[in-house]
Amino acid sequence: MKSPDCRARRILFAIFLSIVMLILSTDLLVASPDSPAVATMIFLRISPSTQANAMGHTYGNTFHNSPMASIYHPASLGFFARENQFGSSIYTKKIDWLPGFGLADLWYDASSFAFGINLRDHTDIPVSVGLGFHEVFLNLGETEVRDENGNLNGDTYTTWERSEGTTIAVAFDYFVRVSIGHTWKNAESHLVDPGPGSSMRGAFAETDATDYGFIVEVPLVSLLENFDSNLKEPLPNTEFYFDPGFFYSKSNIGGKVSYIDRYQADSIPRTVSIGINLKTGLSYLTESDEIKLLGFNWSRELDEMLVKKNRSDGSTAYKRGLQDIKFFENMILGKANENIDAFKQGFEVNFADCFFLRHGRYEDIEGRVRFTSKGWGMDYMQLVKIPLKMFFHEENKFMLLLKNLNIEQHHAEYEIEAGHPLEGTEFNSYVIRFRLN
Repeated sequence: MKSPDCRARRILFAIFLSIVMLILSTDLLVASPDSPAVATMIFLRISPSTQANAMGHTYGNTFHNSPMASIYHPASLGFFARENQFGSSIYTKKIDWLPGFGLADLWYDASSFAFGINLRDHTDIPVSVGLGFHEVFLNLGETEVRDENGNLNGDTYTTWERSEGTTIAVAFDYFVRVSIGHTWKNAESHLVDPGPGSSMRGAFAETDATDYGFIVEVPLVSLLENFDSNLKEPLPNTEFYFDPGFFYSKSNIGGKVSYIDRYQADSIPRTVSIGINLKTGLSYLTESDEIKLLGFNWSRELDEMLVKKNRSDGSTAYKRGLQDIKFFENMILGKANENIDAFKQGFEVNFADCFFLRHGRYEDIEGRVRFTSKGWGMDYMQLVKIPLKMFFHEENKFMLLLKNLNIEQHHAEYEIEAGHPLEGTEFNSYVIRFRLN
């Protein structure tokens, strides 16, 4: 049995590692303030996760159960792999994008697949490894082709943008939980087709980019139990949990792209995101498992786009972050300002891992985008699993399948001023997750 001093040293080392990662994420800056940022392939900043979108685009509450979370935060896949061996998320139908414009052929779609293994299921190694694949697609509509004289020639072409990516993440569960992830992706933007018989040049761009990030979660109650194993249960067969966390990601790291003239290349929307989150609640302990009776999850997230525009010639360049984010004022006190590209905050109330209520707020003061969001989620299999966990203790393959299978439905919608292009935006998706042991 480990001595208290040995356990204390391990805990202090884990906390020290977390602090080092936090310091490394703050990239000391050399750039100076400049004019507003502009970029191309802006579709790469559309938030895909229905769960996150119901909470103001905050992802801190989705890391453990949303396969789509890795599209924005690659490190989330490591936490997903701790509890799942397979997961997939798809929309029930294509998302009407900017529905306020009333364009039927303007839509957005995304899908993701994730695979994971937790080595602790088979060994004493507290490591989880995740592998994920995703695709996002933005359809911008159909355009009629005109000749050099402006006359219709009967041809049409479709304008679209697409991204495909592969993510790898590794998570460590050693007193604190730490996950590190990396994504490689390819992005394409097809804006203009030359068309048969047309002398007009096409406008097409393609680039490779990467994302990376890390997440740290601190299970405070478990840490306290390492010092005092006689902590009292709040209620018989129950356990309280209180897990604060910090997360960081840098996305769309790549070169400039050009559609026609390589001397007029544009930057893609390189973005840094930082956030804090808190998960707390009460779990009921069965003989072999646990049921979250009631949980409350809260998260706040800030985005800064790392692209600057030269006032003299209109060219763009990348900058290092975090130049505009003031950690204490913006993150701790929760004050938004025009220098932040996005201020996001949201929460989730979890009823027995069966039903979820969500609400959030999104602010981009400079871009004049402000809305609240809301949504819900339902895990249909949890209605079956709760009585199985409580009253049936004999294990067989069928029971094991039922206990480890999750089939979920999620909904999110924006509440924004009348007439705004985002008015009426809704996301609906299914999530399937399972593990074999």
